[in-house]
Amino acid sequence: MQFSTLNIKAVSGPTSLVADALSDIKGHLKVTSSYEDDEISTYIGASIGYVERYCGITLGSATWQLNLPEFPWTYRYIELPRGPVSSITSLYYHDTDNVSTLWSASDYQASLDELPARLWLLQDDTWEDTYVRPDAVQVQYAAGHANWAAVPDSIRMPIYYLAAHQHRYRQPVVEGSLRTVPWALRDSLQAIRENFPT
Repeated sequence: MQFSTLNIKAVSGPTSLVADALSDIKGHLKVTSSYEDDEISTYIGASIGYVERYCGITLGSATWQLNLPEFPWTYRYIELPRGPVSSITSLYYHDTDNVSTLWSASDYQASLDELPARLWLLQDDTWEDTYVRPDAVQVQYAAGHANWAAVPDSIRMPIYYLAAHQHRYRQPVVEGSLRTVPWALRDSLQAIRENFPT
């Protein structure tokens, strides 16, 4: 992680993927009736939330604002957490007179295929001095997926595992039989987490 602490907030979203995922997850659970739809939806929402928190990612569409106390003078880029990032909306900074100034998109390079995504300073440019405030630099960007079908299989897999475990056992561990969440879930989550190190 580029910064020791993150000051990030959702400007909009994340949108819920629960309703969109319901029929797919019911197929995985081999459930054909609608009798348990409310319970399964709860399991899906909890599973998505857990994967997002554990892996530091965004599944439903969201616009995030990353606030920084200054530009990262040690680096020529700003890392964008909570990916996958689809676009950068704006970069504002407060100059030394505390005036909010838009940094033109033509003056930076967006590298969205990197993990984490990065906003790169152009070769001949330098960061600006900023006013002393916790949100002196403000980067807004869009992240997440438009719908459940757009979520990669590698990220859907731990959600299947979690929802199935909750549906089948209704608790983390079944006393006596030690039905713990399987190693495959931990392995899937760790693989995602390593791809999104912020």
